[in-house]
Amino acid sequence: MLTPHGAAQSLKGRAVTGRIFSLENDIGHLDVKTGLLFYKSLVDPYLSYAAEISPDASNSVLGPLVTTQHTYLRRLLGVNMFAPTSLLFSETGIWPLLFRRLDLCLRYLQFLLRLPHDRPAYQALCASIALWQTKPRRRGWFRDLLAMCTKANLPISLNAASLTVDNVEAVRLSVRGAMQAHVRVSAGLLSKISTIKRFVDPESRRAVRNGTEHDFTPRLRAYLSLPNHAHRIAFTRLLFSAHPLAIDELRYAIRSHPRLPRALRLCRFCLAYVEDEAHALFGCMGDRALRLLRRDYFLLMQRVVPSILQNPLRREPSWLLTASLNSVELLPHTAAYTHAVLKRFLQVPLYVATPFVMHSV
Repeated sequence: MLTPHGAAQSLKGRAVTGRIFSLENDIGHLDVKTGLLFYKSLVDPYLSYAAEISPDASNSVLGPLVTTQHTYLRRLLGVNMFAPTSLLFSETGIWPLLFRRLDLCLRYLQFLLRLPHDRPAYQALCASIALWQTKPRRRGWFRDLLAMCTKANLPISLNAASLTVDNVEAVRLSVRGAMQAHVRVSAGLLSKISTIKRFVDPESRRAVRNGTEHDFTPRLRAYLSLPNHAHRIAFTRLLFSAHPLAIDELRYAIRSHPRLPRALRLCRFCLAYVEDEAHALFGCMGDRALRLLRRDYFLLMQRVVPSILQNPLRREPSWLLTASLNSVELLPHTAAYTHAVLKRFLQVPLYVATPFVMHSV
């Protein structure tokens, strides 16, 4: 019944998204902080509208709204459709829509419980609870709310026998923890985002003392405030594994090529090693322009953080990548270097192993 409502709200959200990003033609590129402010004030109201009326027990209503949310965040961060959705939330602090709408439903339940018992809304709540108790398979507001809590994997469940404002508040407070755990687990299971996993940003250092990996608890990250838009986009794409390097491009089958195994995603310049992030930035010797960019970056690194080039592991591309990512002083320079390297790779066609090239008829 509410599926058309979800589709209509999703359409309105997409329309507002288009208007927001059309502002770039007049005022220049949006910074992430401003873009998130626009999202919360202009897009989220459409995506969360009437959430308290219809708990999202199925994806028929939630699905189109989630797609609109993902589209906005991808455009804001400058990443493609293959970028992991969990990173859209871990790096911006925005809540996945399921948890956002569940929080609104639980707030509405608290409002209903505070009403006088002779109010129609309170009586409707009692009728919905009675329907669930007598016919648990029959769809109803309270049954859908319980299903939504189960879908969110909340550590505390609603208990109809002791349904008080304080008990609902305890359940509502657990939504944030469940959301954070969901994002952390979803990101941790991904194998393609090895670059960001080794990126220990200032927020991760504050969250986990002496941590050696990226903390995926949702929060707005400092690197998204880089002043140069092109450099920030390139650095974000590197972290999200949503870049033009073969390790990511050949991961998916498109019209011009099939999906290739990792060992065949070879560098387009040297044709000797897998074209991954570490090789592209610090390993490839098959292109003079890349070597000159790397030389200039190393000279800058020698001035800013000389200890990196004094380490015995400095000849290891993987170690150099980790050290460069985790140096706060080098961050703007690393982003600029990443932009220059990815731009150079875009100037040369992707290498696809000959037996796997697909020819159109």
